[in-house]
Amino acid sequence: MKKLLTLPNVLHLWLFCVIANSYVAIVAQPLLLLAIVPAFLFLNVLAGIWEPETDSKRLKFCHHGGVLLFLFAASLIPSVIYHIVLASVTWDGQIKTFIFSALFCICAEAIVFWNGILCVYCTSRQMGVKWRVIGALCGMIPVVNFVVLRKLLRMTMDEVTEANVQEETT
Repeated sequence: MKKLLTLPNVLHLWLFCVIANSYVAIVAQPLLLLAIVPAFLFLNVLAGIWEPETDSKRLKFCHHGGVLLFLFAASLIPSVIYHIVLASVTWDGQIKTFIFSALFCICAEAIVFWNGILCVYCTSRQMGVKWRVIGALCGMIPVVNFVVLRKLLRMTMDEVTEANVQEETT
């Protein structure tokens, strides 16, 4: 996981937390969408794509998927805390705001997760069929899904690191 705690990834994490939890701000100031939408697209398309110094597009996409999965997992705690606080300060007339904020956050998290998991599943060679099936089967089991996600993330990032070391030695 240390390979994922780089300055660009921490900045991407901060940006994603702001984006995923920005529904209330967007309702108050709709022009924020002009900044939020391009930032979200940037994050989904380019997060982590330049970090591995390799010519292999496969490894770049594998790393990109790993970064997105890291962003997904690391942003869940701030998002849950934000929505607990939001739920505690909303009153009966604003419950709709809380519900739409939660749905907005869930959709943003889901897009980043699926983008990441598809990149990793399509580009990782070390993961194998076994771990792909385990990941798919355990995806809906709370707690177990995060244990499996951590394993897949570690496997993917190790693959990128090992391939980079092999490229440097040859």
